[in-house]
Amino acid sequence: MELKGFALFWLVLFAVTPLMYLFQWAIGRDSGVSLTVILENWMEILPYFILFCIHNFLLAPLFFKNRLLLYFTLSTGVFILFSFYILATIIGPPPGRDGSVETPPGNIRPFSPETMKIVIGALLLLVNLGIKAMVRSVENEKRMQELRAESLSQKMEVLRYQINPHFFMNTLNNIQALVLTEPDKATECISAFSKLMRMVLSEGSAALIPLERELSFVDHFVSLMRLQLPESLEITYEKPKAVTDAEVPALVMVSLVENAFKHGSKSRPDAFIRIRVSLENGRVEFRCANRREAMAIPVSPGEGGIGNDNVRKRLELLYGTDFTLKSREDGDLYEIRMSIPERPENKTL
Repeated sequence: MELKGFALFWLVLFAVTPLMYLFQWAIGRDSGVSLTVILENWMEILPYFILFCIHNFLLAPLFFKNRLLLYFTLSTGVFILFSFYILATIIGPPPGRDGSVETPPGNIRPFSPETMKIVIGALLLLVNLGIKAMVRSVENEKRMQELRAESLSQKMEVLRYQINPHFFMNTLNNIQALVLTEPDKATECISAFSKLMRMVLSEGSAALIPLERELSFVDHFVSLMRLQLPESLEITYEKPKAVTDAEVPALVMVSLVENAFKHGSKSRPDAFIRIRVSLENGRVEFRCANRREAMAIPVSPGEGGIGNDNVRKRLELLYGTDFTLKSREDGDLYEIRMSIPERPENKTL
């Protein structure tokens, strides 16, 4: 929408001159359309168009990615080059009526039309930045409204798909069996189970939570799932030792991990579930792999079923196109990968 508006503005601007001459010719005030004059007018507009394109497509994105120093440095350099180009046409004063030079060479008139062109160039950059900020603000507000509308249904989806009744029943049964045989372990499991439920109820509808909280949720979930799985199942869980102030969508990682436990093979001798979370180049990298049952329904590459579709929809709302969610199936091996920024570009989320 933003790009279409800018394109329409420049199209109208470049069309004004020929339309004006056509109108004058139509009403009989001009004998014909002067192509030379039209080209001269277009050449006066062209530097502004080039300045706009450089700023809109190359420099302004740096501003909205919070790289302010680089943005202001490059913008200043581009504007100086633009100003030199404009001032190059007035180095030295205009000649007098008799052709003589009335003032010393190099004297630049402070209020010349060329000076006003420089001012218009500066206003063009400010207006371009302001419009982009306004459009992004409207888009961010729209995303916020969509997230609010989804919050309740998201919370119910978590309770329905990720923490389902079978999970509750199996976990409680295992804890009950441990009460008599290993009371200390049962107490620990009850504590983890309680924390897990509190996180679901308190943070299940949040848009973003600290990465440390999400990893803690995965910790509790994996520890509880171990209770109902055979010891032969290899479960590995790697996470960063030092967690930054990164934020991630609430319960998304747990959703992907739960799918691995739900659909992964549990009885095969070579069965495994491997989870890895890392921080690389300002991004949160998540990977989960598992063995699948021989008769499991194949999953199309890059998709992964209804659960992954729900995850993808949430990531699109939070990050636009700045994320990766891909699944891969190779025989009985299934793997899903997710890559997201440590913080979304939209700071209001």
